[in-house]
Amino acid sequence: MGTDSGVKALSVESCRRLTETFSVRLRLTRGMPACLIFVTFLLAWTGSAGECTQGETCKVRVKQLRPTQQRVGMKEVAFRMGEIRQARVEGDGALSALKKENIGKGVIGPEGEIYLIDGHHFARSLAEAGIENMKVEIIKDWSHLTSPAQFWEKMESHDFVYLKDQEGRRIRFSQLPRTVIGLQDDPYRSLAWMVKVARGFEDANEPFQEFAWASFFKKSGIQIKSSNLRSYQRAFVEAMHLARSDAAEAAGLTGFRSVKPPKDPCKLREKFFRLFMSPYGN
Repeated sequence: MGTDSGVKALSVESCRRLTETFSVRLRLTRGMPACLIFVTFLLAWTGSAGECTQGETCKVRVKQLRPTQQRVGMKEVAFRMGEIRQARVEGDGALSALKKENIGKGVIGPEGEIYLIDGHHFARSLAEAGIENMKVEIIKDWSHLTSPAQFWEKMESHDFVYLKDQEGRRIRFSQLPRTVIGLQDDPYRSLAWMVKVARGFEDANEPFQEFAWASFFKKSGIQIKSSNLRSYQRAFVEAMHLARSDAAEAAGLTGFRSVKPPKDPCKLREKFFRLFMSPYGN
């Protein structure tokens, strides 16, 4: 049976997992009408990892991905939606290439559900654009952990979940959104992304790096009105200077760069528009 490039066929391990899922749900369907049993089986298939196994990249329905953080920066989501619109104009090949450039990372959890640990912004942009599938690389298969407590303990110990709200307070696992559409907007997370793109700090490829910078910018007193472009522009100029300051170095933030940004705020405002207003920003 042929498969898409980079997407693996159904494996023996996947069959075992699906069989277990069906068996559990079959016990729950006794006495149900045949049509409801069919729907239950269909949900067991579409709601599970299906053909995904550890170490493989597979195609997953975006709306079935389970987020592992509460918030995203919606300015970054809007920018990525612009990339998707442009790719659609260019044709299917461009959209496929864009998806390959933005492969997410995931963990298979109890009942075969896939928890997204990297790629929340692109996943949200795909959902907003009405695109059903996203390619996800499976980093770990912990579907054998039937206890939610065991599963979340594993996730935390590997830095696969971010359990803080916008104020830095710890949240419960149950407060994470069920789907990427439920992710909340954090304007400071957008600001941190903008500063990183402008090389205000280096991408250290470290878990939750941009959340740490977002928290630093918020605690430093930078003000943002999320719907106001000029507010973002002012915040960007402030944050670019703050990112290279002694305070940022003292905070021990990863990716700190000692090179000072231009002193002229006009140059930083020009950079803001060049990076985030064209061709995809808004």
